[in-house]
Amino acid sequence: MKKLTALLVVLSSVFMVNAYCVYNSASIPVYVTIGSNVFTSFKQTLAPGTYGCCNWQNESCNPSKNKNETLPMTIESDCGCYYEGQIVAGYSCTFFGDDESCPLDQPTTMNVTCEQKNARLMAKIIRLEIENTDVKAKYDKAMNEVMKLRAELKNRIEKLEKDRTDTVTENTRCDDIIAKLKTEVVKLRNNNEKIK
Repeated sequence: MKKLTALLVVLSSVFMVNAYCVYNSASIPVYVTIGSNVFTSFKQTLAPGTYGCCNWQNESCNPSKNKNETLPMTIESDCGCYYEGQIVAGYSCTFFGDDESCPLDQPTTMNVTCEQKNARLMAKIIRLEIENTDVKAKYDKAMNEVMKLRAELKNRIEKLEKDRTDTVTENTRCDDIIAKLKTEVVKLRNNNEKIK
């Protein structure tokens, strides 16, 4: 029988977001259900390296809308490991472990621990994700402004080029008129000399 490497479920308080999140840092998929038979607010299959969140301020995620409300949570995996406990609405949950498993007919309870260090780390990660989203939004807005300015500049350049072409055309027309007038003046002078 392979020895089970315990999956650690770390419940960590996150104050930067209005959601409880479930992070799967294990190397195996886990099936997470938050709620009860009467009310299920969260039911997802999380592949390794993925996560899911639910806004605890929404009634569909947390009927009481209370950040400190405890919600029943069940975690299962194909390897037979499982966890039955609770998650606080304002918390997040992270799984760690590998795919060494116990037989399905001998399910083993996952170990649960709470670490403030992981809570701070999770808060930083989520804060960075939020900041990254804000930066991307600002970048997209700036790029839209740049594209708008480029379009305006292009229009101005095209207008100036057209004005320059029109000016050159007008100058050429004026030069032709002046040349014709000069020729006419010369003819008139010659005719005047002949008359004298």
